[in-house]
Amino acid sequence: MTLRISRFVGVAALLALALPAFAQSPVGQWRTFEDGNAKSIVEISESRGVLTGRIIRLLPEGRTCGNCVDRYPNDGPVAAMRGRQLKGSNLRDLVILSGFSDPDGDGKYTGGSAFKPDEGKNYSGWMQVQSDGRLRLTGGYKILGRVIGKTQYWERVR
Repeated sequence: MTLRISRFVGVAALLALALPAFAQSPVGQWRTFEDGNAKSIVEISESRGVLTGRIIRLLPEGRTCGNCVDRYPNDGPVAAMRGRQLKGSNLRDLVILSGFSDPDGDGKYTGGSAFKPDEGKNYSGWMQVQSDGRLRLTGGYKILGRVIGKTQYWERVR
């Protein structure tokens, strides 16, 4: 009886240590939402452990950004985008997520920034794929080491 219990405890401990390895990666295509409406498809890619997300399609097709700031800010995190015209343009290929990484290997990607084209601002943030398969993206201002702001849930495009 004692042998069975110790085996059970051993197996449970191994499973607990392996859980972070089963965390889903946010790499792929995601449907974004704002105010309950689908807004765009963002493709998240990984290079050397760092995630970047760019808009690959606006919904509905061909939509332009009438309420965006005039230009991508010069202090933005993506040098290739600095100064790019935004107002009235199609935002396809615009990088809106940059610098996210998972240093702990627990599936929570931190240290990145999210760009909001209509405000022209970059927000600190973190992201994680939830157990229901949605991507939780929280962005805002860092206060005492925590991100305080807005959370969005994105759906994976199949």
